[in-house]
Amino acid sequence: MFLRGGRLLALRCSAAAVVLVAGLSAVLAGPVAASEGPWVPPIDAPVIDPFRPPASRYGSGNRGLEYGASPGQKIWAVDDGRVVFAGRVGSARHITVDHGSGLRSTYAFVESISVVRGQSVGQGQVLGSAGPGFHLTARLGDEYVDPALLFAGYEVQLRLIEGPLPTVAGADKPWWADEWNRLVVVGSAASDLQLTNQLLEMGDVAQAWYHHDCTADGTAVALPPGVAAPSERVLIQVSGLGSSSGDASIGDLDTDALGYDSEDVVPFSYAGGCATESFGGGGKAAIEGIAATDFSAADTHQDVRVSAEHLADLIEATAAARPGEPIDIAAHSLGGVVTRLALEILAERGGPMPSVVVTIGSPHGGADIAGTAVVVEGSAIGDVADGYANGAVDALAVAQVAEAGSDSLGPPGAPPEGVVVVAIAGSTDLIVPANKAVWDGATNTVVPISESEASGAHSELPGRDEVAREIELALAGAAPRCVGLTAVIDAAIASGVVSGAQDTATVVAGASRWVS
Repeated sequence: MFLRGGRLLALRCSAAAVVLVAGLSAVLAGPVAASEGPWVPPIDAPVIDPFRPPASRYGSGNRGLEYGASPGQKIWAVDDGRVVFAGRVGSARHITVDHGSGLRSTYAFVESISVVRGQSVGQGQVLGSAGPGFHLTARLGDEYVDPALLFAGYEVQLRLIEGPLPTVAGADKPWWADEWNRLVVVGSAASDLQLTNQLLEMGDVAQAWYHHDCTADGTAVALPPGVAAPSERVLIQVSGLGSSSGDASIGDLDTDALGYDSEDVVPFSYAGGCATESFGGGGKAAIEGIAATDFSAADTHQDVRVSAEHLADLIEATAAARPGEPIDIAAHSLGGVVTRLALEILAERGGPMPSVVVTIGSPHGGADIAGTAVVVEGSAIGDVADGYANGAVDALAVAQVAEAGSDSLGPPGAPPEGVVVVAIAGSTDLIVPANKAVWDGATNTVVPISESEASGAHSELPGRDEVAREIELALAGAAPRCVGLTAVIDAAIASGVVSGAQDTATVVAGASRWVS
């Protein structure tokens, strides 16, 4: 039994079953069988890279099996199921089959596809042919499972409860539920303050940010053959908490310098569709057939999952309006979390995926300051703070990006296969400490920012030249910017100090709430 990203996981393996339990308190229902018999390998080829789960939250690994397949070799379904996705993700083709009870198999980097979305398939039925790097993954809910266990006849079961308590609404909610939730948040902050945990996290993020294969500033990069130029692509911009149609930091991103045409830069609206005016002041949104609606800061406070549904709808509508054109996303702060969930929704729908996704100062690892807000909500201190924050302190979206608590969204899953994802952090960001902006499985990079610039680092991050450079490199398929090891270590220390100060504030807020 071990902690992973704030959730308690237990893994039990036997010849009969593999059981995953997630949640700070596990309330177990009856087992749900996801397969009546063993899976069969998807191809007659040797495994050249086995399942290697990451050693740490931000570590590298292999979440499936890579096969030494010959191009054009037939691949088949590992078990009975229904095809939920069959098509391109970026420049590669993928197939996903739903086997029921939350268990899915994904066949990545295929050369040809012989099935269509919605089609029922039987075990051993041909799905298509393999391409270079053919890869199989198995997922149970959001957790990756070693496919070899399923080949061996193991049965996989899932029992999942998110958060410290079952969610109970209205009059049935016990009087102590909110206070217990706050206690869990304070306990998480106190745990993060332990020196051992701080040092481990600093080491993890430094490893995530330091890239031996990198691109030096000033190095010219060219688009690979067959890759569309920015002028032939659509860019959706997703703003952060507290933004509005006429006021969003993501508008500071220099899209003209990147090569996007102004009419192809689409501002996402938290009220649904796209905003009526571009964030960068370049005129009206110009994607024909997409509803344009203004949104206010209050709209960004809503359930993040509702915002993600809106964004998924916008991506689908944009793909329909601009068939064949790659779609990129640049998201700031909360917008990165919205984008992350939208990708999960699109994967479930079998919808079109963006090609390149860049998140900027987004709290993928939870925001410590949001935990403080959860603790002070409903107190005298919270009432004062809420006045200064224009109602954001008690916003559901704030509680959802806290590291722990019954409303917390929890740690992110890996990005969808085939989507280029870059997560950018600001070393002295006081709103989202850089160590919380890491997205496991993405290309993570940090922008060193001096202490004198710290007060405005979060809102000014999208407008920095280093951020535009990372997008340029991502579009070209090039390695991220070179950041020296010393700068990476300094950034890890700086983010640890900021995060530690916010965790201390959470603990102090909890003490002031309960001690008279």
